[in-house]
Amino acid sequence: MFKLSDKRKKLMLVMFAIASVIITCVVSSISNSADISKEVLAKLDEKERQSSISSQMGTVIIKYVDVQGNELAPSESITGNVGTEYKAKRKSIATYAPHGTEPYNKAGNYEKNDQEVVFVYEKEDSSVEVSEQNNTVTVRTLHERNAKELDVKIITKDEKGNLIKGVSYKVTDSKNTILRDGKVQGDTFVAGTLTIADDGSDTYTIEENTNSYYDKLEENPIKFTVRKEWDNKAREYVAYLEYGDYNGVAFELTENEIIINITNKESDNSNIFDLNVEKYVKKVVVKENDKAIKEYKASEEEKGNLIKIDIAKKKLSNTKIEVTYGLKVTNVGNVTGSALEIVDYLPDGFKYISGGNWIIEGNNIKTNDLSDVELNAGDSIEIEVLTECNLDDNQLGLRDNKVEITDYYNDLDIDDKTPDNTDTASVMTTIKTGGAEVPVGTILLILNVLLIGTYMVKKARKEKSRDEK
Repeated sequence: MFKLSDKRKKLMLVMFAIASVIITCVVSSISNSADISKEVLAKLDEKERQSSISSQMGTVIIKYVDVQGNELAPSESITGNVGTEYKAKRKSIATYAPHGTEPYNKAGNYEKNDQEVVFVYEKEDSSVEVSEQNNTVTVRTLHERNAKELDVKIITKDEKGNLIKGVSYKVTDSKNTILRDGKVQGDTFVAGTLTIADDGSDTYTIEENTNSYYDKLEENPIKFTVRKEWDNKAREYVAYLEYGDYNGVAFELTENEIIINITNKESDNSNIFDLNVEKYVKKVVVKENDKAIKEYKASEEEKGNLIKIDIAKKKLSNTKIEVTYGLKVTNVGNVTGSALEIVDYLPDGFKYISGGNWIIEGNNIKTNDLSDVELNAGDSIEIEVLTECNLDDNQLGLRDNKVEITDYYNDLDIDDKTPDNTDTASVMTTIKTGGAEVPVGTILLILNVLLIGTYMVKKARKEKSRDEK
């Protein structure tokens, strides 16, 4: 048996221990919450962050007109990410038949600027073609002879099998009519659509544009011939592919496509123009009622890493953040040149404050500040952009800022080796879970333990006083 005084001491020690454990757990949770969040966020895969950025979209406008250019049906639009493939479809229009060859750009890649695909029609010809073979009479209207279409696609890879962008190709037919003249923007260069109608053949030539940093095809352009024949058994025109022997070139003919795989490599002592852009967060200032209360500066080692800012929820409506972004352009090629235009795609809710001469276009800003700055091989130049964002519940979470070099120049007028010159810097704002904001439930638990303890101490004192009497 313990004496009353011992009971009281034991009771107080137990209550103190319980309260100490609870308080220690709470403090530990608070002090570790930021480190845990930082550790988890540090493991965010760069590709996942990039995928959260809205890709730039391209638009293709499809028109349906007669031979005089009169609209026969309302125009339609299709959209997709720049560099990805599209294919416009000809629609059937009563009493009208297709006129001429199919549009060269019926299939292609989405580009930054709007593109138009125009389908032309003529009044349906009532004349027919009659053929007698194997005791079978075949009757077809003339416009039905445009029965076979083949998309011409070029896939360019280097010797290691990596896809190459930025190469410019020109594809022409035997009449020197251009099917397509442009750059490989996506994984595939869609040269155009061949329409097969009559028996016979046509030869097509693929040339690589001049001033390329890859082995050139101008001295030995690729030629292939498509032979068209009517297959009476299949009741349709079929295509046969004929081509020469080209080193590093493989042809593939499917039911609807001619796929040309070209293995390209850099030329010896070639001229290479290649600009690289980096975007990173240099500093974040947190302001309450326009007064700076915290400042985060990124060290050299932290450039390119995610910056995380915790904001007290009760102060959210009075808080804004000022983010200073750094932007670095480097010439990693061997040809001197300049970045003529740079576009910064600001996150929603952010606005440009200062830093350089930027033109505001909606939520994007662009500058020509570096157009007169010549960058020799290995040279770099940095500029800063100050932005701000008033915080609320809609502005929390991951905010990505993307920058892109949209135009460039060099004296040799050669393409940039990596045309998709973009980079992204990220800031994350979250509700603070630590610091002075202790969960209400935890506070009530501690108070309840202390109240119970006080009550039991008072009760023990009363019992002791009663026994002494």
